[in-house]
Amino acid sequence: MRILIACAALYREGGRWYVYEAVQPVQLTPFSEWTKRGKDGHFVVKRLRDRKVLTPAALARMKTVAERYRGRDYDLYFSWSDDRIYCSELVWKIYQTATRLEIGKLQKLRDFDLSHPAVRQKMRERYGTKIPSAEPVISPSAMFDSGLLIEVVRRSLSSTIRSFPHCGNLDDYWAFRTPLIRRFAAMGREARVEGLRTEPPAGFSALTLPAIVP
Repeated sequence: MRILIACAALYREGGRWYVYEAVQPVQLTPFSEWTKRGKDGHFVVKRLRDRKVLTPAALARMKTVAERYRGRDYDLYFSWSDDRIYCSELVWKIYQTATRLEIGKLQKLRDFDLSHPAVRQKMRERYGTKIPSAEPVISPSAMFDSGLLIEVVRRSLSSTIRSFPHCGNLDDYWAFRTPLIRRFAAMGREARVEGLRTEPPAGFSALTLPAIVP
């Protein structure tokens, strides 16, 4: 069974990795802290399949749009207004507003299975008898499964760090692997590089961790 509890935009600022997420309130959270919320630090990073979309101008628009939401309260009621906002809604609206791409299919609240007693109780607590069944909703799983995205990283952070004992965190891991990949290339040996770049991308480009496979 797959359980997705949150999604956020990966962001690089001041030389460090963050996620821009809708919690309470919308804010930048250090990537290393965010990944701890997953079981065993498990996380998945995806990026746009068509990377040409993320031009410098598009990235600038995305950052501008993102800043509009900074400090907004988390939306416990999953409404589609911008007064409050939830995790997948934040990322979806950043991309849609800045690039016109709709990452994941919008659904209605009534499209979800709300029959479990615990879910029904929570719905009553939030909405009383007036459940907004026609409210647009974008779920983390709908975004995750979008054909506009491709996966670039899937791993447990703890297992990554265990594999490279020199590395205490994600930035240490990057600093360790980048010189390694360059030294390997300088030796003239044939290798396949998994990952996408030898330099960290800026702004909203997805995280890419190079790995050498003999």
